[in-house]
Amino acid sequence: TEDGASKRLAVLEEGSFFGETALLANQPRNAGIEALVDSRLLAIDRGIVTDLLDRDREFLSRMLGFFRDRLVARLVQTSRFFSPLASEQRKQLAGAFRFLEVEAGSELIRQGAPAPALHVLLAGEIEVRQSRPDGSQRSLAELGVGHVFGEMSILQGDVAMASCIAGRKCWLLALPRKHILGLLAKHAALHEVALALADERRAKNEDRERGAPASPFDFDLGLV
Repeated sequence: TEDGASKRLAVLEEGSFFGETALLANQPRNAGIEALVDSRLLAIDRGIVTDLLDRDREFLSRMLGFFRDRLVARLVQTSRFFSPLASEQRKQLAGAFRFLEVEAGSELIRQGAPAPALHVLLAGEIEVRQSRPDGSQRSLAELGVGHVFGEMSILQGDVAMASCIAGRKCWLLALPRKHILGLLAKHAALHEVALALADERRAKNEDRERGAPASPFDFDLGLV
């Protein structure tokens, strides 16, 4: 963690595998893995996997599908935003997430328009850019892996106050606006949590205006 302490994210047992996220996303690992007991593992070299990803579209499709399902399941089970939902409702919600692959320069959210979805950045970089009345632009933040964006526009029922643009090729999870609004209408407890989280994000935005660094919304995906 930021203060140098160690935090356990998970315990993996027989049949589990790991390392695919950092490999697929081509990102530095943000967690270590340590054997708790004497263990026997099968390892596939990074070069072999990347070669398969480059030349076998079916293999890439299957890996991306697993990547998406694993992270969506982790998100809906660990996020405070979805905590009021029952286990079965969370499983149903997982199917509503879409996996997006976008190129550098893609505009995911446009300033002055409603955010189309809640996005979770899995790989890449997102620039939060705001246009001023005089036509100039300023960069508000650079979002990295694990950041969530688009929720303020949805939760407040308002247009986005800034644009979110891919700085390079990105992979994201997206939960469409209509699904979130439908959930809020059905579940009063979820609506209360959403309002609290919106207040937290508003406070973080104000801190950022004063020069504080951007930080992830509520989600700690524990990507390994």
